[in-house]
Amino acid sequence: MNVDDYRKAFTAEMEKQRQTAEPSIPVPMGARADVADAPDPLAQAIATFRNSSQPAATRQAALRDIQTATFAGPGFDRYRASFRDALRAVAEDKNEDLRTQALEMLAIDKDEVAQQLLLRGLQTPSEALVSTAKAVQLLAHDDHGAAIPVARGILRGDYDLDTKEEALRALASDPGSTGLFADILADRSQPPRLRSLSASGLRAVDPQRFAQLAQRIVTDDREDDEVRTNALGALDHLKGFSSKVDPTFADAISKIEQSGKSDDLRAAARRFLQSRTPK
Repeated sequence: MNVDDYRKAFTAEMEKQRQTAEPSIPVPMGARADVADAPDPLAQAIATFRNSSQPAATRQAALRDIQTATFAGPGFDRYRASFRDALRAVAEDKNEDLRTQALEMLAIDKDEVAQQLLLRGLQTPSEALVSTAKAVQLLAHDDHGAAIPVARGILRGDYDLDTKEEALRALASDPGSTGLFADILADRSQPPRLRSLSASGLRAVDPQRFAQLAQRIVTDDREDDEVRTNALGALDHLKGFSSKVDPTFADAISKIEQSGKSDDLRAAARRFLQSRTPK
């Protein structure tokens, strides 16, 4: 069935059940699965979404209809189990887009099956359903910290920049990663993007250590200007820092405002100084 035929059939069935349904009973998108002799549009949509023999566009259309129906709240409850089962099945589908969407939806709901599939792919790359970066991103939805040991291993391993960025984001509020954040931030051989993300992470978990390290980086002319700019911006937003900044550091920022190597760095210095000026 092509997508146009599917949507016409779905809409027709929804309209039929909308007209038949009792108004006193909550009905998702007007649908009633117990209307005598009437097809169940949402059950059909879930079956269509799950059916790998259907065209991808038709399955995508079915998924959109299901997602719209979820806003019915309690009216959708009786479909949740079958929809979850469909998502788990599609999570291993041959179609990459559908597979990724299914895993994303399951991961947001902290589904254990999705977590196992993602971890399996990280442990055995030949069985991976999504990229390593995407797997880390999705695992980060889990409240039990499944992504933390994976992310730490990635940051110490040989992975591409995008994957390491996702690993740092997954560790963003992990106090146990304080040393890792500090090491990356202090390491000039690390890409500026990773150092800047590490600055944000360190500021969140250990503000005092971040302030000490960031001040050293900001005032060092040998440092990368992008990292200096981001570190200064993070210092500017560090609660209480601007009001008690060391005069020596303030003087160094004044010099940067006048003679900093990049426009962004000079602008960051200007904002920092302005935030300390009484109004």
